[in-house]
Amino acid sequence: MGKGGRARRVLLVAVMALLGVGSVLVPALAVSEGAAIQAVDSGVYHYWSPMQASVTPGGAVTFSNPSETKHGVEWRTGPATPSCSLGVPLGNTIEAAASKWSGTCTFTHPGTYIFYCTVHGPEMHGAVTVSAGGETTVTTTPATTPSTTPGTPAPGRGEPSGQVPAAQRLAGAVSLASRQHGRVRGSLSISPAADGGRLEVDLLARPAVLASAARAREVVVGRLLRSHLRAGRTSFALSLRARAHAALRRRGHISLTVRIVITTAAGHAGVISRKFLVRP
Repeated sequence: MGKGGRARRVLLVAVMALLGVGSVLVPALAVSEGAAIQAVDSGVYHYWSPMQASVTPGGAVTFSNPSETKHGVEWRTGPATPSCSLGVPLGNTIEAAASKWSGTCTFTHPGTYIFYCTVHGPEMHGAVTVSAGGETTVTTTPATTPSTTPGTPAPGRGEPSGQVPAAQRLAGAVSLASRQHGRVRGSLSISPAADGGRLEVDLLARPAVLASAARAREVVVGRLLRSHLRAGRTSFALSLRARAHAALRRRGHISLTVRIVITTAAGHAGVISRKFLVRP
């Protein structure tokens, strides 16, 4: 074979090799385009890993819980409610949670979608950002880990470390009397950083207070939701739900926790909690 023939053969082999490599890389790239968020349990700590993902409009995120611990997805804020497959347990109560599940949610509207675990609430929260354009990406740093830096609240015991603005940046001092009568009243200052955002005030009771020892977490016995916040001082007042009223009549007083969640227009959240006593 002449030099020209050998050169053509070498070129043909090189082209075939490149095509072979391409046939391997294409499916690998296709797999990498999908975003996935998984529930993680580490001792007493529970978190989503990664805590944040980003997709383009029409993109899907795979949510999964491979463990025996029950978790579910509660969509809190966002431009629209994503469309999720039956594999994702959705709701806003502990009954909506399940173990060992997997499914996908599809996002069509640009914006930031904040979600909580239906069992562990804002302590186990995450976010999906839908950008107007660009490639699908996923953050590689887990949301929370058992180790924390000095001065940072431990995951699962307040605001997740390093992922959301401190509550103090979103709201000023909360005014809430330690003893309440009937309705629960209080106030707080909304900072400019939370202007246009959303306020949620939850009244939480321990299961023993409501004679519901079978429940594993605190029960919501009052809730107030307020959108389009404006910077400045704002007041709130909540009535107790029927079960809490019944417990109050039966016991003469009950101990509750107020949980205040301030969510900015961009989807960042801060959480403030206070304990107090309610009398008739």
